[in-house]
Amino acid sequence: MIYNPKSNFVSAKGGTLYVHDAEGISICEVAIPPGIVPMSDFDALAGLGKWSVSDGVSAVMPRARSGYVVQDAPGRKDSGANPDWAPTAHTQMQREIQSLVKQMLPRAIKDQARERQLQKLAASQMPHRVEPSPEVVETDGPAKPAPAPAPAPVTDEPKQ
Repeated sequence: MIYNPKSNFVSAKGGTLYVHDAEGISICEVAIPPGIVPMSDFDALAGLGKWSVSDGVSAVMPRARSGYVVQDAPGRKDSGANPDWAPTAHTQMQREIQSLVKQMLPRAIKDQARERQLQKLAASQMPHRVEPSPEVVETDGPAKPAPAPAPAPVTDEPKQ
């Protein structure tokens, strides 16, 4: 019998729980009262050896989410995969990149939301400048520049 702390012992008249070592020698016997008794009441005996119960006592496994009882069988979790397989450098780099993307994604989403809020705020509070239309001035031919003023005469006399 497989120990599961969520399982229950069920009996109408009660019975006995036997604990055996690896060779099958009985280590101890414990009385089980009638009714529904959780296996967790016998936690102290879990590591001593294999369990068996007397006639009239049943061990009821808890219900699985799918609605039926699943009991682990030996080798159930053996996948048969190659035990020598090791991930390649490409696989490890992919995992690192994926973890970095997972870390950066929430920050990028927050930054985009902040930018949208700032754009809304700027659009609602900033006055819009109206550009004046450029005036067209018509002239007769190209404009002539005004002559530059003449420079002052240079003298050697000190200024007063």
